[in-house]
Amino acid sequence: MKYSDTPIAASVSEGLADIFQVLYNFLEAIKDVPNELIDQALIAVKDDFQSFWSRILCNVMRALNHIRYNAFNERD
Repeated sequence: MKYSDTPIAASVSEGLADIFQVLYNFLEAIKDVPNELIDQALIAVKDDFQSFWSRILCNVMRALNHIRYNAFNERD
Protein backbone atom coordinates (compact mmCIF):
# COMPACT_ATOMS: atom_id res chain seq x y z
CA MET A 1 0.00 0.00 0.00
CA LYS A 2 1.40 3.34 -1.04
CA TYR A 3 0.65 5.31 2.15
CA SER A 4 1.29 2.58 4.69
CA ASP A 5 4.27 2.08 6.98
CA THR A 6 4.33 -1.59 6.11
CA PRO A 7 3.99 -2.31 2.40
CA ILE A 8 1.79 -5.19 1.32
CA ALA A 9 2.91 -7.13 -1.72
CA ALA A 10 0.51 -9.16 -3.80
CA SER A 11 0.96 -10.30 -7.34
CA VAL A 12 -1.38 -9.69 -10.22
CA SER A 13 -1.56 -13.41 -10.86
CA GLU A 14 -2.66 -14.07 -7.25
CA GLY A 15 -5.43 -11.50 -7.56
CA LEU A 16 -6.63 -12.88 -10.87
CA ALA A 17 -6.52 -16.42 -9.49
CA ASP A 18 -8.64 -15.36 -6.49
CA ILE A 19 -11.24 -13.78 -8.77
CA PHE A 20 -11.20 -16.74 -11.14
CA GLN A 21 -11.73 -19.15 -8.24
CA VAL A 22 -14.80 -17.27 -7.00
CA LEU A 23 -16.34 -17.18 -10.46
CA TYR A 24 -15.46 -20.80 -11.18
CA ASN A 25 -17.03 -21.91 -7.90
CA PHE A 26 -20.15 -19.94 -8.78
CA LEU A 27 -20.44 -21.57 -12.21
CA GLU A 28 -19.87 -25.03 -10.76
CA ALA A 29 -22.51 -24.40 -8.10
CA ILE A 30 -25.24 -23.31 -10.52
CA LYS A 31 -24.47 -25.81 -13.26
CA ASP A 32 -27.16 -28.31 -12.30
CA VAL A 33 -29.54 -26.36 -10.04
CA PRO A 34 -33.07 -25.23 -10.79
CA ASN A 35 -33.61 -21.67 -12.03
CA GLU A 36 -35.10 -20.61 -8.69
CA LEU A 37 -31.77 -21.22 -6.95
CA ILE A 38 -29.72 -19.37 -9.56
CA ASP A 39 -31.11 -16.05 -8.32
CA GLN A 40 -29.93 -16.85 -4.80
CA ALA A 41 -26.48 -17.78 -6.11
CA LEU A 42 -26.28 -14.50 -8.03
CA ILE A 43 -27.13 -12.58 -4.88
CA ALA A 44 -24.41 -14.49 -3.00
CA VAL A 45 -21.80 -13.68 -5.68
CA LYS A 46 -22.87 -10.03 -5.67
CA ASP A 47 -22.48 -9.88 -1.88
CA ASP A 48 -19.09 -11.58 -2.19
CA PHE A 49 -18.07 -8.99 -4.76
CA GLN A 50 -19.10 -6.10 -2.53
CA SER A 51 -17.40 -7.42 0.57
CA PHE A 52 -14.29 -9.16 -0.75
CA TRP A 53 -13.11 -9.41 -4.30
CA SER A 54 -14.05 -5.94 -5.55
CA ARG A 55 -10.96 -4.70 -3.65
CA ILE A 56 -8.86 -7.43 -5.24
CA LEU A 57 -10.12 -6.47 -8.69
CA CYS A 58 -9.35 -2.79 -8.08
CA ASN A 59 -5.84 -3.63 -6.87
CA VAL A 60 -5.19 -5.81 -9.92
CA MET A 61 -6.47 -3.09 -12.24
CA ARG A 62 -4.33 -0.48 -10.45
CA ALA A 63 -1.23 -2.64 -10.88
CA LEU A 64 -1.98 -3.35 -14.54
CA ASN A 65 -2.61 0.34 -15.16
CA HIS A 66 0.72 1.19 -13.54
CA ILE A 67 2.53 -1.39 -15.65
CA ARG A 68 0.88 -0.17 -18.83
CA TYR A 69 1.32 3.57 -18.37
CA ASN A 70 4.24 4.05 -15.98
CA ALA A 71 6.63 1.13 -16.35
CA PHE A 72 8.17 2.54 -19.53
CA ASN A 73 8.84 5.92 -17.90
CA GLU A 74 10.61 4.27 -14.95
CA ARG A 75 13.09 2.47 -17.22
CA ASP A 76 14.54 5.75 -18.50
